[in-house]
Amino acid sequence: MHFESRNVSYLRTVGRHISIKFLRGIFLYQRLIIFDVSNATRKMIISFGSKETEKIWNGERVKNLPFEVQTVGRRKLRMLNNSQNITDLKISPSNRLEKLSGKMKGFYSIRINDRWRIIFKWKNGHSKEVKIVDYHK
Repeated sequence: MHFESRNVSYLRTVGRHISIKFLRGIFLYQRLIIFDVSNATRKMIISFGSKETEKIWNGERVKNLPFEVQTVGRRKLRMLNNSQNITDLKISPSNRLEKLSGKMKGFYSIRINDRWRIIFKWKNGHSKEVKIVDYHK
């Protein structure tokens, strides 16, 4: 694919390597960006802890959850699905990855907002029992 704008020319090749060239006058810069697509077909979320969470994952709206929670929750579920190990979820500081204790021992959580969390169990590079919960109930 080839895209052109007034100041920049982008040359994109299909596959794992994308070469980007910035051309204008005497300025020439080239860099190679490599994307790891090996995880693209792997299913990292093995099971859901609630039907509502599974519906949100599948792009369906759920009546008993605020729309913003569903939108951000779906984005965070995609992050969770794309993670190859638990430390990948620490990359975004807004996730605030926590290992839970007490009755929730064995679960981890990432934040959607101050009130809502995604809780899950992590084992062998996969997440299980994934559920969006109101943390203050």
